[in-house]
Amino acid sequence: MSEYMREASAAVRAWIDSFDAAGAGIPMVDLTLRDRYEKTEPVTVELRELTSDDFRYLLECDAASRAGSGPVEHHGRSVEPGDVLRYAAGRLEMLTNSRGFSHDINLRWPSNAADVLAETSRASGALAELVELAATGVLDDLRKGALVALSPADGPHVVPDQAAVAADYTEAANAMIELLREVTTELEKLSGAVGQLQHTSTAIGTTEADGPTLVAEAVLEYKLPGMSNTGRFHVRVFHPADAKPLVLLGDMADNHSTSVTNSVEEIAATVAEELLDGAAWDSVAWVQFYAPGRYAAVSTGMTQLIEFAGPFEGPVWRGIGHDRLEELAGGPVKTWHAKDHTLTTLTARGVSVLRPETRTRRPDPAEITRPETVMPDHDLREDEQPPRRRWWRRR
Repeated sequence: MSEYMREASAAVRAWIDSFDAAGAGIPMVDLTLRDRYEKTEPVTVELRELTSDDFRYLLECDAASRAGSGPVEHHGRSVEPGDVLRYAAGRLEMLTNSRGFSHDINLRWPSNAADVLAETSRASGALAELVELAATGVLDDLRKGALVALSPADGPHVVPDQAAVAADYTEAANAMIELLREVTTELEKLSGAVGQLQHTSTAIGTTEADGPTLVAEAVLEYKLPGMSNTGRFHVRVFHPADAKPLVLLGDMADNHSTSVTNSVEEIAATVAEELLDGAAWDSVAWVQFYAPGRYAAVSTGMTQLIEFAGPFEGPVWRGIGHDRLEELAGGPVKTWHAKDHTLTTLTARGVSVLRPETRTRRPDPAEITRPETVMPDHDLREDEQPPRRRWWRRR
């Protein structure tokens, strides 16, 4: 820890020493580096007016680049090109340097690559403005005679044609500005196009309607035990021929409670009781779906097969593509976007709303007894068969 304190102190002092002490202004605050384990004496450095202001701006820029909230202004009411360039540089560092994250940044993913291209476009636009700002005033002074261009190739005292030099420099500056702006536009277009790409393993498909294997559909509007807000979940039940039913749990855009992922055990148990006549946890295939525009999978959506280790407990998720989803459903499965995946849209399509009472429906593992499966007796007629529990319900 003492070594860390020394390095941190040296870095802060080097940063402060980079300012002009005479012009830094009056002392404002003290910055104290303290060892929380109290093995090293605290280190206190004085921040003057200029260093305090720049330190605040530095922290704001770093926070903005990490959060992706956009450039922050340094002085005045407008964001200047320099501010934009600082933000874009900081944001690119966050997007391409995995040290700032708990996981590696994979630029082969379209969404990550699109973010990098977007910030590169922002940086290129800021560079175009800076070139224009830097060149305009200087070249204007050169044309007016306030500055003199010398010709180092012919000697320090040789003065070339000033008007011709000004024209040449202006032409070069305008060409660079035009090129940077063109790059800005093309990078922005490329960012948008790359962001729409989808990996084949996560592609959501283009199906416009659910197929004939859909046997039940409802919006589960339900306040889960322990939650203060009511959640909304889109539930679809598919019953393919010669296969177990599939239950698709969708996390809706206007769900203001916990997500499917965080409470899938209780949500699945509730669906089993309310829609499937008390189906056992392993008698159906469970799948959850996050529409594009929600959470991390903004462009592609996310479809995951859920496998429970026991009666509505120990869920394990495994990503599947839309093609695999339709195989399990035995037919087409409609795709949704988050902007349409709402209660208003679904009820307008005739989907009913299910509002069960709030109570725990997950069974206590210690009290679970698996009922004996009643098999049909082939020696009896159909009307003589013993009753069998129905574990899915038609609309």
